[in-house]
Amino acid sequence: MRTATPVFATALVLSALVPSLASAANTPSISALPEVRLPDMLHPKDSPDSLLGSESIEGLRLTRGHRQDFGTVQALDGRCVSLGSIAPGAIPSGNGNAMIRVSSSALPLRSERFVGASEGKPELEITDGWIDLTSNGMREVRKTRIPLSPIGIGPSGYTIYGFRSEGNVHVVFPTPQRFVYVDSFGKLGFVGCQHARLVLDPNANSGSLVRVAGAVEFSRSLPKNLVSKRAEAEQPKTLRGIQATVSVSRTKRDHEPLLSVTATWSEDEPPMPVIGTAQAVDVPVEFNNRGDMGDE
Repeated sequence: MRTATPVFATALVLSALVPSLASAANTPSISALPEVRLPDMLHPKDSPDSLLGSESIEGLRLTRGHRQDFGTVQALDGRCVSLGSIAPGAIPSGNGNAMIRVSSSALPLRSERFVGASEGKPELEITDGWIDLTSNGMREVRKTRIPLSPIGIGPSGYTIYGFRSEGNVHVVFPTPQRFVYVDSFGKLGFVGCQHARLVLDPNANSGSLVRVAGAVEFSRSLPKNLVSKRAEAEQPKTLRGIQATVSVSRTKRDHEPLLSVTATWSEDEPPMPVIGTAQAVDVPVEFNNRGDMGDE
């Protein structure tokens, strides 16, 4: 029997999302989200004639293909990267690397990284610059930090963030493992870096919705009467599927569009891990003259 392809199976998972969790009661209003100006990418018309091969940008690595007519930029430490000219306000590619054909002039480059959550100051760190594939040089032009506000907390502390920019709501989903997303146009894609930023239009007539699904580390608390604190701390963490949906909608009686956030596990709780507390003991055993264990 033919099995479903990963993309088709993922689409089925996403279509089964249910509004069952996340701190919906604590979801902020759209007007309470921070309003920021998301910078546009640099424009090719402003590109420098050339860059020195010694110039570089932190967190990005440039390699050339075997035929030398294409170059690949690899983003490090969870960054996303986009190359070339994209429409103003467009979301990042969501890729951990990007390939582009060698050009005679420098091209715009953008990297984006989700930072600061562990310190209680979640932000998007956006770096704009130029890349010159003839010299293999990269030059940073500016760095922008976008403050993020929590809009929902799901199982195992999984937190979803957001901000407003030019009338839209930007939703930031941390993606520590491989995640898949569905954007507000219904497009299915994969995230190759450690966050996904998806955009909602609060003024859409039929509402607007985005979804993600993936896996996060899950640590299960064991019954205290079965295991010591040391043994519990030594138990390895496992991955468990999670899914989240953020939407905006509005009825005639609403003063402003309603922001809704849901997040839930997408699979059953994994079985209890083996508790490694067994100890070897000496038990006297009698053998008969054939070398077999004797009858009791």
